[in-house]
Amino acid sequence: LTTQGRALTAKLSTHGLATLALLLEAAGTVDKDGRGLQLSALSLDYPKLRWELADPAHLGWTSEGDVTLTPVALAVEQQRVTLAASLKAGQLDASAQLERFELGRLPRALVPASLGLLGKLELKARAWGPAHALDRSLLPGELRLPSGRRECIKGPAPPALVG
Repeated sequence: LTTQGRALTAKLSTHGLATLALLLEAAGTVDKDGRGLQLSALSLDYPKLRWELADPAHLGWTSEGDVTLTPVALAVEQQRVTLAASLKAGQLDASAQLERFELGRLPRALVPASLGLLGKLELKARAWGPAHALDRSLLPGELRLPSGRRECIKGPAPPALVG
């Protein structure tokens, strides 16, 4: 972790692990009020792929413990992974989306080739509710499997979005 004024850079590496060589790098600027970080660069390297931040993102927090993460999208070639979340007054609202996610290119240390995972995965998921009480019933979403089959995961209706 390196800082210079409000500029921040971070690197995390697992290159010493023979079975899983990952490198995560991030750069950003701490907000003037010290209650957030504007993320200008984020990359994740693992063998044969380098995922990079598609657009700037922001992580913010309050003294009351609220946290907001604007959509963070990492992309490589046609693949995209997007995450967003907020925690306000103990209520979580989080979403994840995978677009054209190539299962066969996952690190072999995490997903052995013997599992035979191939194809592209599409996923949209959202979780919301009291952070201390989340369970699967609050995780509606849509999953498109490489075979083309589509699965809908049912859950209660999401809360109305405010403003």
